Amino acid sequence: MVEIILGGLAATVGGGLILYYGFGIGRPQQKTQTPKENERSVKTPEKRTTVKPARQKGAKSDPNIIADKIKSTSPYLRKGVEDSYVGLEVDWDLTFTDIDGRENDLVGLTFQSKYTYPVVSCLANLADYPELKTTNTGTKMGVRGVIDKAERFHITLGEVKLDL
Repeated sequence: MVEIILGGLAATVGGGLILYYGFGIGRPQQKTQTPKENERSVKTPEKRTTVKPARQKGAKSDPNIIADKIKSTSPYLRKGVEDSYVGLEVDWDLTFTDIDGRENDLVGLTFQSKYTYPVVSCLANLADYPELKTTNTGTKMGVRGVIDKAERFHITLGEVKLDL
């Protein structure tokens, strides 16, 4: 009788173990994620845009910082750094170095900041600034404008306003 009871007990335990492990009842369950948890765990690539706004305001920089940044960039990446300054609105105190006559009272002006390079250049109309005809080299003046082109040794400004 003990054999029958033990045999029945063994069959019951054995059957239970088969159910438990054989059919996956005893395996650890994988956690199912709620939609919010799933959204957090899936990383979506960020969209990057390379389009710069036509004008960036509030620039606190000077020509030397821009030139140093461009010079310190590898040649392969340099064009992208140069282009990143286009459209930047600036307000600089510069030293007048030269004037180059053009047609219709338009003149090309060149400036320096602290050092010889970068040279900053722009166009101005003599009708708007007649005092440029008698301005001496070395005169300090305020120059506001928008960067049209930035390179290691030369920065070109557009939409210029001069404070003589």
